[in-house]
Amino acid sequence: MAVDPRLVGMGIGSLLLAQAVRTMSLPIRLYTFQANLGARRFYSRHGFVAVEFADGRANEERCPDVLYELTAPI
Repeated sequence: MAVDPRLVGMGIGSLLLAQAVRTMSLPIRLYTFQANLGARRFYSRHGFVAVEFADGRANEERCPDVLYELTAPI
């Protein structure tokens, strides 16, 4: 899931995430790149907790990533 960079900060990502949380079973896990500080702040603000940091060997882009988890509804 992604929001067009020109539309970031307009609440679209929060609406999309809320819909995903309503329709998915907990826990919800997702990855983002460690360098993507905006995404990391976004997920943390919405109750996700970083549970694992990796060096990127397991992803296609070979960029260090972080696994986030949500265990309680937002």
